[in-house]
Amino acid sequence: MELITFTDSDGRVGARVAAKLADDFRRHARKAGKRGRSGLPALLPLYEEFATGFALAARGGVLVFC
Repeated sequence: MELITFTDSDGRVGARVAAKLADDFRRHARKAGKRGRSGLPALLPLYEEFATGFALAARGGVLVFC
């Protein structure tokens, strides 16, 4: 939900929200992998990049969208 309601004009996600999103991406990785292999293979690397970015930002950092 946090990613859906995120406005790109904010430009950043702090550590607390990033931790929540990293957990969400971790929990849904299996589903994303199945979907990626069956019909949307081009989106799987993007999913993995977001998962990595949120995991890194969750360690006290920030994710900045440019």
